[in-house]
Amino acid sequence: MDAGIEIAVASLMKKFECPGGVRKYIVCFGKGVCGVGFMCGVLSVYAVGEVSEIGGKTNWFQFTLNRSRLDRYYWVLAGLTSLTLVLFVQVAWCYKCIYKQGMIDPASNDRIINRKSRPSR
Repeated sequence: MDAGIEIAVASLMKKFECPGGVRKYIVCFGKGVCGVGFMCGVLSVYAVGEVSEIGGKTNWFQFTLNRSRLDRYYWVLAGLTSLTLVLFVQVAWCYKCIYKQGMIDPASNDRIINRKSRPSR
């Protein structure tokens, strides 16, 4: 896993041309982000397992695959992914509306600018 992370971080550093003093921090940051992602994955399995036991039902994760209900876990993941997609589309739509109204100046690194509304004709 570490080799894949290092390759990905190295390609990002080449693309964005970061200074030499920052490179070691970027590699550490990349590994940290991947570590947090791994921990979130383990936490999601634990949380779904605990929630699936509510009401005296059996846990979706058993010791054998024949007794496990992984299909239900994958449906939960599909639902979370769908919610993330809806959130992304909503934020992108809001950003597009702000950009079209002239509140964001593309030449100034997307900083919000205050423009007075022009009188209507």
